[in-house]
Amino acid sequence: MIGVVIGLEGGGSSTKGVAMTTDGTIIGSVCVEKPSNTFLNTIDEVVDGMKTVIDDLITSSEHHIIAIGCGMSGIEVTDTARITALTAALTAHTGVQHVVIDNDAIASAFVLSNRGAVVCIAGTGSAVRMVAPDRSFKRAGGWGHLLGDRGSGFAVAIGALQRVYDHEDGVEPIPLSDQVLVDAVAAHFGLEHRDDILPQLYDNFNKAHIASLTSRLAPLARSGNMVAIELFEKAGRDLCDMVMAVLPSSAGTREADRVDVVCIGSMWKSFDLLKSGFVADAPFRLLKPSVPAGVGAAVMTGRVAWVDDAATELC
Repeated sequence: MIGVVIGLEGGGSSTKGVAMTTDGTIIGSVCVEKPSNTFLNTIDEVVDGMKTVIDDLITSSEHHIIAIGCGMSGIEVTDTARITALTAALTAHTGVQHVVIDNDAIASAFVLSNRGAVVCIAGTGSAVRMVAPDRSFKRAGGWGHLLGDRGSGFAVAIGALQRVYDHEDGVEPIPLSDQVLVDAVAAHFGLEHRDDILPQLYDNFNKAHIASLTSRLAPLARSGNMVAIELFEKAGRDLCDMVMAVLPSSAGTREADRVDVVCIGSMWKSFDLLKSGFVADAPFRLLKPSVPAGVGAAVMTGRVAWVDDAATELC
């Protein structure tokens, strides 16, 4: 039997996982389109996504799960009731007693090492945390979409919606050349009349679907649409501001003093559009993990050797 550690990453749009042997060898990775944010989804929905990932990862009878680590959006270490419920469900499903659950930003810090790191999550939502080895942290953002989710896909999408509706209301017209932005919003939300957006913002609210508008906005920005360019640049500034807010006082612009920042989430696929919002000669390095999502959560259990060369610098 081969001892295997499962690392799970739950987000607002999907649930991802990785299976690793204790020496750090990755033997499988899976992503299922089942969101698992414990604030936006029920515990049953979150557990369903986690079980699906685990079952897809463990396909051989030779593999014996010895530990499960979970980095979940919407979870805090103080959420004892939800952590207890998730732990019990995972133990009942797998028989594993060693289950470690924490916020996704905390788990992501362990991608680089077990010494802690700064993590900048920018996907459906956003959060920045400076994480210590004992999983204590200093945070900026991560308070949900009602308080901003600055620099996130949701923030960019809402910014585009605001510009389109302000234009149509006559509050802040946009150039005629930006009609393509209006068309992109209408196509994404299936709008035949502009009032059709209201149910999607209230009764049928789906944060992940709203945020996914960014997949239409990024090509517009790359083709020169100024509104889209400005929205991504602002997202970059917001993310930069949050990173700067948590950096230790020892951070500096000398190479030896620059702090490593782990960049997690789909917004980083558009770093070419975010980059202009970041300050020049910043006292940090932006690093994109080169390993599957969930590795940090697996390392967080303390049962997996650190994965070397687990990230590359964004530039």
